[in-house]
Amino acid sequence: MSGQLGLPLAFQGQEVGDFIVTPANEDAAKGVSGWADWPDGAALLVAPAKSGALRLARSVERESAGAVTLWPDADSAAGEGAPETQLFHALNRAREGETVLLLLAESMPGCWPVGLPDLRSRLLALPIFEIGAPDDELVAELLHLKFTERGLAVAPDVIEYLQQRAERDYLMLDRLAEEIDRAALEQGRRVTVPLVSPILNRNHEGEE
Repeated sequence: MSGQLGLPLAFQGQEVGDFIVTPANEDAAKGVSGWADWPDGAALLVAPAKSGALRLARSVERESAGAVTLWPDADSAAGEGAPETQLFHALNRAREGETVLLLLAESMPGCWPVGLPDLRSRLLALPIFEIGAPDDELVAELLHLKFTERGLAVAPDVIEYLQQRAERDYLMLDRLAEEIDRAALEQGRRVTVPLVSPILNRNHEGEE
């Protein structure tokens, strides 16, 4: 069953509902929630777009009463002179106990075009928590959440139909929910299997 799974944080979402925890992201959620135990006061959360990583990170930031500082899109600092230097200094401040730093990125630091050797070694030494592809349970939970955020009432049979056929990709799930929302609005129809089926088929055809 999804939910908080005994985690020490409430994981309250920024918009609707809680950060959804299933086996697909449980290890990452636990790792990020244990910020007080990170060596050298810093860690890296690696996650695909639309996976809820920022929602999780902001929950940690709130629960820490500001002790945790977030650095979103940390990989974008790589290869840039001033941003690299700023990131290196931020990691130094974390090591000295002045702050706790949580970096967010969509790729592993070994793939970043880091110019500063000291920064590269520091990044590679960080604890890394990774959110993987969504499992079946998370697909269903995310679809329900995305429809709820859009004010759509969607029956369980439609969620199950989509869960069994949708691609296990956070960004594609977000686009799918958006297309279904738009189709329901344009056609003035409820969200049913006959409505979503051709949309799902078009998405699959576009992948081929």
